[in-house]
Amino acid sequence: MWSRGHTYMHVTRDGGLCLKEGGSYLTPCLAALFQET
Repeated sequence: MWSRGHTYMHVTRDGGLCLKEGGSYLTPCLAALFQET
């Protein structure tokens, strides 16, 4: 899961979630991941 030791999840100001590794985004920000609106 943390194979490279630099992967971490970043929560954006709008409540979105981004998966980052070494400061680079591996995946698009998952907007409204925790929102049910």
